[in-house]
Amino acid sequence: MRAWLVTDHYLPQHNGHAVAVAWWARALAERGVDVTVIADAWPGAEGQRPVWRHPRYREERLRVLPLFPPGHPLAGLLPSGRRVAGLADAPPDVLHLHGYGPSCAQAAAALPGVGRVISVHALPEGSGAGSWRLVQSVMRRRLARIVGACDVVVAPSEAAATRVREVAACDDVRVIPTGVDEAFVAAARGGDGPPDPTRPRVLYVGRLSRDKGFDLVTALAQRHPEASWLAIGEGSAATEGVVTLGHRPLLDVALAVRDADVLLAPAVTETQGLAAHEAIVVGTPVAAPRGSAQAGIVVHGVNGAHYDPGDLDDAWRAVVTAAGVSRDTVLSTSADWRPDRLVKTMLAVYDEAGSARRALRSGRATVS
Repeated sequence: MRAWLVTDHYLPQHNGHAVAVAWWARALAERGVDVTVIADAWPGAEGQRPVWRHPRYREERLRVLPLFPPGHPLAGLLPSGRRVAGLADAPPDVLHLHGYGPSCAQAAAALPGVGRVISVHALPEGSGAGSWRLVQSVMRRRLARIVGACDVVVAPSEAAATRVREVAACDDVRVIPTGVDEAFVAAARGGDGPPDPTRPRVLYVGRLSRDKGFDLVTALAQRHPEASWLAIGEGSAATEGVVTLGHRPLLDVALAVRDADVLLAPAVTETQGLAAHEAIVVGTPVAAPRGSAQAGIVVHGVNGAHYDPGDLDDAWRAVVTAAGVSRDTVLSTSADWRPDRLVKTMLAVYDEAGSARRALRSGRATVS
């Protein structure tokens, strides 16, 4: 099978969207799929080497005319439609859109007869759009238009799927989480023995910003200095009471997750909760706000704990509860995220999308 993975966020960007696309590209290629990643190339990155070398993997970078910094929902224009059309001379068996930006729209337009899957990793009300109502309105319309043109719609969490159904008026949204890098798992397995739940080592991984919930981390750190507070990520938020390390390589993050007693994942607008997935897969319990993507994979008292968003007392109780969960118990809840199982599920979706597109072309599909 030949698959195009089209995205406007890709390595070396550090956001969860880029990490998710990279995981799927690698997992699919390692399991026999011929993968082409078509991603944006910002000025200075047009000639960069592929992020990974494998016989079944290749990259095509599309030059972007920047309007805003990379990662902004209206970050740039793609003056490269001809190049997308040229790539379409050797079409794939399935087009997997990871997002709904200009590159995804151009690829879909260039391949009308190819089965289309879209994975929605970010929503219009996410951090990039900020409070700009006009931007959010444009992004909602774009999301709805591209989702409506796809054969199968995928979200990485039940929370994200619910929002996609609301924003894009799409009832059938499949939930397929992103897996965890196997090198990360190998490095992070085997943490310390039972912690002291009254003095837990608490870790935060992500952007240091209010929209990611980092203000709750600093508030807890100042209220509970008896605990150890560590954050890995970049941003401009105040960091009182928290030791911050900035962006770190994958293996450094893995070791930090291994050594933590609890991962605190406070964002309420997350669509994926990748850090929470990574923690649970290696046995570190997670404290997460109710209603979030992370909370959907946390079983209270089994692999972590829930708390009411914004309630500092409840959040601290969740941290203490999570710290008291054994690593073996946490590990027992991660079987559904094995890479082989996730890839098998996605390949079934690819087959379904191809069948739907072929039926549409032959006139057998019912037009509602």
